[in-house]
Amino acid sequence: MHTRYIMSVLFIMFLCVIPHFVEASDYKEELDEQWLFFNQQLITSVVEADAPQPTAVVKLPVELETLTGEVSGYGTFIKQVKLDSKFVGAGLGLELPYTYSAANVFINGILYEEVGKVGTNAQTHERDLQSVVIPIKPRSETIEIAIQISSFNHIRGGFSGAPILDEWDTMYKSFVMERYESIFIGAIILIVGMMTLIIGIIERKEKMFFTFGLFALVVAVRGLVSVPFLYHDVTPWMSYEWATRLEYFTTNLCFSLYAIFIYLLYNKLFSKWILYPGVLLLWSLAGLSLVADVVTFQEAFFSMFPAMITFVIYNIWIMIRALKYHLVLARSLMLGVLFVFIGLIIDFLSGMGIIYSPPIANIMIALNVLIVMGSLCYNYVKNMRMVSKLSDELDEKVRRRTEQLNRVNEELQR
Repeated sequence: MHTRYIMSVLFIMFLCVIPHFVEASDYKEELDEQWLFFNQQLITSVVEADAPQPTAVVKLPVELETLTGEVSGYGTFIKQVKLDSKFVGAGLGLELPYTYSAANVFINGILYEEVGKVGTNAQTHERDLQSVVIPIKPRSETIEIAIQISSFNHIRGGFSGAPILDEWDTMYKSFVMERYESIFIGAIILIVGMMTLIIGIIERKEKMFFTFGLFALVVAVRGLVSVPFLYHDVTPWMSYEWATRLEYFTTNLCFSLYAIFIYLLYNKLFSKWILYPGVLLLWSLAGLSLVADVVTFQEAFFSMFPAMITFVIYNIWIMIRALKYHLVLARSLMLGVLFVFIGLIIDFLSGMGIIYSPPIANIMIALNVLIVMGSLCYNYVKNMRMVSKLSDELDEKVRRRTEQLNRVNEELQR
């Protein structure tokens, strides 16, 4: 049992560090210091004759609300970067982690990348969450990077991380490997979900398999609309708004399906009076994410997050009790939920702007799915072997009794 848990953890850790197997570059710089911020100004360079004075000198990542006191708004961030002479004419790359805004990236006054549409109001602004890598070839030892951003109708506006300057080949390989990793993990979870769901449909008494299969499928869908935003490649027709709706919808659905799964396992420990209100709250938030405007359901989700965490803690308490009584799957569930709980807390704090961290909930949920699925299948196979063994023993007993009966019959005939 312990070997299986260790192997599962090592497998996911291996997947998580795949992007870091890319050969390290000779040059890599995080551009976080000394950015000039121009509030409500969309400019491309500070060397322009009519360039305004900067509003502030800031460090990235940063929120618009921190700079201006308003969540919505627009402006420009500009930084001049000094390079070593050997990089002049060389292939460098600029990585812009996903922003909570629309963004235009200018290098030496030339537009290199558009992420959504930068606008000065909600009507002209169009958000599009995605991370981008931009190839550049510096013509001098100094380059000027200008990033215009705008944010409207969203609970956040600003940067999720500081831009990174690196050698292009290394940056692009790492970027592609990260997406391959996400696709690979998502495909595994999707296959697991389909197989488990089929078992639950065929064996109607196995409601745990059916519920867990649905949970895994919802996790796989959520992986498309969260970092690194694979929906841009898989469903290019999907808008940012509906991708965001789908992300929040599947998040709430994941919570509820997992709670139902725990209840089906340990219904003698799990109170219905806590299950029903918790699931009803999650389903209400899921429904709200499909009909309300983006800001409304985002604010509702984060305002209800403490209640959701309380519900998760109750689930953990049930699993602690199951572990105490040595009930089936208790160790697997405790380990899996511990990973998920850590991921959700980190993503929540990052989503509120308290900390700046790349989202890890997807990886943690994937780890949980694989651990629990492996244990579920192991337990199922173990039960089937036990049933088969009992069946063989019963057949042997029947055979012996039949032989005895035949001998008795022969004696009676004689």
